[in-house]
Amino acid sequence: MRYPFLASMLALLTSGAVAYANDTDPTAPATAPATTMNEPTTKIEKVDLFFDTNSATLKQDDPELTKLANWAKCDSRNAIILEGHADRRGTRAHNLTLSGERAATVRQKLIDKGVPSSRIVVSVYGKLGNPRPTLAQERRVTARAASTPVTPEELSG
Repeated sequence: MRYPFLASMLALLTSGAVAYANDTDPTAPATAPATTMNEPTTKIEKVDLFFDTNSATLKQDDPELTKLANWAKCDSRNAIILEGHADRRGTRAHNLTLSGERAATVRQKLIDKGVPSSRIVVSVYGKLGNPRPTLAQERRVTARAASTPVTPEELSG
């Protein structure tokens, strides 16, 4: 682990499962089956939540995040992987910290919606290896549906 202090702080912030990765963009499956008690079987798309520059405050509550939270709550085998990202500006250490803070914000939002913390896995990538078209698209947390136990392959894409 290159940043043991950062890892410890992130673990304290998230108080749950934490995975560490390099600065590459994972290419994981975009959809997973989902059901809630009141909805028919549907596909849950990944949810991208965007942030302002150098901020870990959510701009708005996304209805798709609520759907994903409901899906995760309906079956104890359902989990959510959060991937924190920052844009290509800033130092590596700063971007990793900021990505962790963003993921912790989304994690707390999911917990507030009733998702058990034990079913939320956080991956922090800092800046992307392959930049997106705009800086605003890079400043995000991607939430994806997964099944427990989450495998290392699901975290690395």
